[in-house]
Order: sequence, then structure tokens, then C-alpha cells
Amino acid sequence: MLVAERDGLLIDAAAARRHDGFVCPECGRALILRRGDLKVSHFAHLPPVECREARGETEAHHWAKAALRDAFLERRMEAEVERRLVGDPAERRTDLALALPGGGMVAIEIQRSDLTVAELRTRTASYMRASVPVLWVGLVDAALAERIAAGRPGAGQSPEGLFLDRLPLPAWARFAGRLAFGRGAWLDPATGALWIGRQEVARQFAAPFRRGDPETGFQDVGGRWSSMKTRVDLRLHGPVPLRDLIVRASRRRAARIGGMDLPAGPIAWFDTEDGLDGRIEAFTRGYRAARAAVLGRPGAAAPDRTRAGRPAP
Repeated sequence: MLVAERDGLLIDAAAARRHDGFVCPECGRALILRRGDLKVSHFAHLPPVECREARGETEAHHWAKAALRDAFLERRMEAEVERRLVGDPAERRTDLALALPGGGMVAIEIQRSDLTVAELRTRTASYMRASVPVLWVGLVDAALAERIAAGRPGAGQSPEGLFLDRLPLPAWARFAGRLAFGRGAWLDPATGALWIGRQEVARQFAAPFRRGDPETGFQDVGGRWSSMKTRVDLRLHGPVPLRDLIVRASRRRAARIGGMDLPAGPIAWFDTEDGLDGRIEAFTRGYRAARAAVLGRPGAAAPDRTRAGRPAP
């Protein structure tokens, strides 16, 4: 945890001094301040740890919250870690609350490895009912870092892009991506880099149609493409400097995609001051058209679904 309560006031771990009397704002139990040169200053519960606010908190999680908060504060934007944006006391505090330029707040949540799709959908729907857009951010693990290092450069429209074909993504990341019309963001605790990406359902060639005979041989003359349930084609763009980040917001309709029920309400995503998201969208439309041609549906490029809502400035 990066925030504790003392004498009725909330204290940030980065500015705290070593005192007794720190307690958890959620459960009221005693906390200790942990500071060091290599770790982000934070508060920790004394064992046994039963508070839901403390479960799943890793050093990488602490760093991600602090890094995003500090980047926005340096640009004089209102950002606060571990703030409750939803009135329901059954809900956790958001990892980072950020004020939108046009008014209102956006909840930025750092993914937890043990978060299920059901938990993710419940939290997302809770924010939406409170008219709070939510932006889910992943953490780059060792497997994803290896794929990034081996990724091939993108085409001319997007030279900074990396193609990670048929990448196995956890269910929470596929849900978050579909919620934001394919958008996603990943922070790398090892390098401090932020990657912004778009995911498409990966497809594989199945049930080929063959012509020929055993003596002369067979030749594939067509077939059927099928979707891969747990894999995506992910195009990552970056690294994106945290100082260049802005947040855009829109709304989406309820939908069921790939067996996942997506709630209706406000959503949010990262963009940059120079319009990286728009360039990614232009490239994505070209990619969809090219893939549609390969799959036998020339010109069947998917529409820009973000037009259902007007992005916030």
C-alpha cells in the first residue's frame, strides 16, 4: 500500500516519516513503513495479512502506481493513488485516480495475476455504474518481455510497432482489450517502459480443402479459418515516455465477444500528445482489410467502433 492513515489523515508513503500509529484506511489494522534505496516506499500489514487491499500487492505493483502518479503530477495533473471512487464499501480502492481535463475522474487499475474475468467484470461494471471510466494496465512479465525482445518491426505506416503473432494472453487481458475496442497498455517494471497496443483475435487455417490423389500428391486449394480462443495477434507500439501520456474516454455498448460479456458504460485508454492512438487506428484498419482479403472477404474491414462515443479532449 502507498497510503496509510494516521491521526485521521491520509499519509503518502513517499512523504511519511517513521512513526508509530499508521493504520490501514480499509481494515484499520496497524501498518509499518518500509523504505529503501531499491524499493518504492510503501506500507505493509503486520502478519497475518487478511485485508483485501493488501492481497496481490507486489513490488512491481507498487512501482507501477507510483510511476504513473508521479508522471501525471509532474505535469500538474490531479492524480491520487488508492482513492475510493466507488461508493460501494464492498469495492476496493482504485490503484490510481486521475482527473480528466473536461471534468470527472478515471480509474486506472494495475492488473493482478490472480484476477479472474468474473472479478474484472464486476469491478468494471461497478465503476461504470458510478459513471467512472476504467483503464486496465498490465505488467510485462518474463514471457512477454521475451516476445517483445524478439518482435519484428512493423510496416511503413507504423515503424515503431512490434508484431507478436498468436500470443497467449491471460483471460483478464483479453477481456480488458475487448472492453476498450482492442486497446491495451503494459508497463515493464524491469525497464520502466510503457507499451501501447492493439489486439486482434488470432486465427489459424483449419480443415483445408485438398485436390489430388495418393500417387500424384495432394494440393491445398482452400479451407476454413478458425479463431484461436486464448491467443491474439498483438501489435505493441513504444516505448512511450510516461511524460507524453494523456487519457481519452468514451462510452461503449454492451456486447458478447468471444464468450465474454462486456458491460455498457464509460471506458478509457492511453494516448499521447502527438496522437499515437489515431496512427494506430489507421494502421489497424489497413491490417483488418488485408487480413479480410486473406480470409476470403475482400474489403471487409471492421468499422471504427470508437465512433459510438466521442473521446474526451
